[in-house]
Amino acid sequence: GQRMYRLAFYAQDDWKLTPNLTLNIGFRYGYDQPLYEVNDKEVNVDVDNPQNCPATCLQVAGKNGNSRALYNAFYGGAMPRVGFAYQAHSNIVFRGGYGITDDQEGTGANLRLSQNAPFIFQFSNTGLTPTNTSPGTPVPVENGFAQAPGNVQVSSTRYEAWSHKLRPSVIQQFNLTTEILLSSTTTAQFGYVGQLGQHLVIPENANQYTTPGVSTSGPFNSLVGVGGLVYLTQSEGYSNYHALQATIRHRQSNGLE
Repeated sequence: GQRMYRLAFYAQDDWKLTPNLTLNIGFRYGYDQPLYEVNDKEVNVDVDNPQNCPATCLQVAGKNGNSRALYNAFYGGAMPRVGFAYQAHSNIVFRGGYGITDDQEGTGANLRLSQNAPFIFQFSNTGLTPTNTSPGTPVPVENGFAQAPGNVQVSSTRYEAWSHKLRPSVIQQFNLTTEILLSSTTTAQFGYVGQLGQHLVIPENANQYTTPGVSTSGPFNSLVGVGGLVYLTQSEGYSNYHALQATIRHRQSNGLE
């Protein structure tokens, strides 16, 4: 039942500035509507104000002034691009380009705000491992899940949370290559190719101990208990790729290459 609409516009053109230089310039603008559930069956954790837990830190979609998506819209989806081709010699050509693409990542189904109580209740019942002297305390599958929360020891509680500033990722791609005509049937191309990813979606536990190894209190213990999880999805990941790419192409007769 989740919905998201995407809208984008772009324009680009080529200009032959000189007989041996061609320039391409373009611009794209995109808007990714914040993801919402068609029946407002979503709950977010207000990770900006853990002091309000557990009373008012749970935000219900479309209630009490909350938006249906429970995170803010992002309107900065401007994506320029530029490229060129320059023939320096009768048998040497240089080409280069730079462009930006955005993408609102899916985040994974199990990290969605529709996974939270009261719409889906997540809990774990952990039995004791059997030993040579004890049968342990197994939880037989044939018993189903009749043990409702409240009359079973819940060993871990988990809430999914999305940052209010969640936004589409930004991918920058750039390259600079040269192609050389070695003979009438052979060409060689060498180039640098790079890619940078910013604002990639990553999840992390927002209920970490304030002082690892010393403190046993997390900021959301009052909501999920000691050892419980508030899995926060936010746009703070990075990636990078840099490479030398080389190609040699030789054309034989009868279509063989």
